[in-house]
Amino acid sequence: MVLFLLSMLLCTGVSGWLLTQEGFWSDRLMEQIHGTCANLVMLAVGLHIAAVIWISHRTREPLVPAMVHGRKPSQWPPASDQDA
Repeated sequence: MVLFLLSMLLCTGVSGWLLTQEGFWSDRLMEQIHGTCANLVMLAVGLHIAAVIWISHRTREPLVPAMVHGRKPSQWPPASDQDA
């Protein structure tokens, strides 16, 4: 999912930049590619948020904090703190 999001963001950015260039100025195909990539980004973000909410609710595991600091509650405290 993350790779798809990143690739669609790259596609949106590159196609948007190309639309500002003389060779692709108001090119119908490039406008469609740009719009499709942007719509796919919004769809993927919505699906990602819905999946995080659903999985967090189903497993009773706080996934959002784990995404922020990279550790799930089962990995807290870090191993280096347990040895001390």
